[in-house]
Amino acid sequence: MIGGLEAAGPFPGLEKEMALFGQFVGDWEIVEDRFIAGEHSGLVLKGELHWGWILGGRATQDVWIMRGVAGKKEIAGSTVRFYDSRTGDWQSIWIAPSRGEARSFRARREGESIILDGGGRETPERWIFYDIGRDEFRWRAEEQPAGDGEWVVTEVMQIRRIRGGASTGKAPDSL
Repeated sequence: MIGGLEAAGPFPGLEKEMALFGQFVGDWEIVEDRFIAGEHSGLVLKGELHWGWILGGRATQDVWIMRGVAGKKEIAGSTVRFYDSRTGDWQSIWIAPSRGEARSFRARREGESIILDGGGRETPERWIFYDIGRDEFRWRAEEQPAGDGEWVVTEVMQIRRIRGGASTGKAPDSL
């Protein structure tokens, strides 16, 4: 671990704001379904997600690890998220060095879901956290290939907390 990166919890005074993504701090298992043009591809992958506090509790970072078809673990990417007090929403930067990709999103709460808009690609993209509970949530990725307002699902993940996995974030019902 890089000295100074890891933090014990949210920055004092920002606990309420940091709870939006802080609720996911801990260790999770993933079951992912892939889609092509909105149709299930038949490809189902498994993986794990590890999420923690960083930078004095002013941000969170996660690492997504997937097991390929042969079962080999591969780091899919990592996300750094922080609350932007100027705008009242979150900035989120996802990187996948093995694929040479970086994507930037703006995130906000919308009802019971968290919507991340952006992506930094030619095709508009959004990521959605939904059905959020203390020990599980769902995540999906959508693209707008024609740019005409029609969103197409590209990935859906069922994510469950690993028993005994660390949890130092706030549960959704305590927000």
